[in-house]
Amino acid sequence: TVAMDPEFLNTENEHEHDQTVSSVSVAEQRPLDLDSIQRWINYLLTQKGTDLYRMKGVLNVAKCDERFMFQAVHMIFNGEFDEPW
Repeated sequence: TVAMDPEFLNTENEHEHDQTVSSVSVAEQRPLDLDSIQRWINYLLTQKGTDLYRMKGVLNVAKCDERFMFQAVHMIFNGEFDEPW
């Protein structure tokens, strides 16, 4: 790629952050209630889905031996129980 475009690795002044875009992180030490998490994620997707660029995480769900992995883009959500902790 560099042979074809010597400026490929020159990223100076190519990327600007949109000040209207922000991020949030949530950390919780206790296992989470699955019903409560489902209601909260459903609310986020239905009420704020068009404003969400990307959402991803790993959840420790109460009474489950496996971690719950999820990701979403706008209102498209995918999640499943994965490997044991």
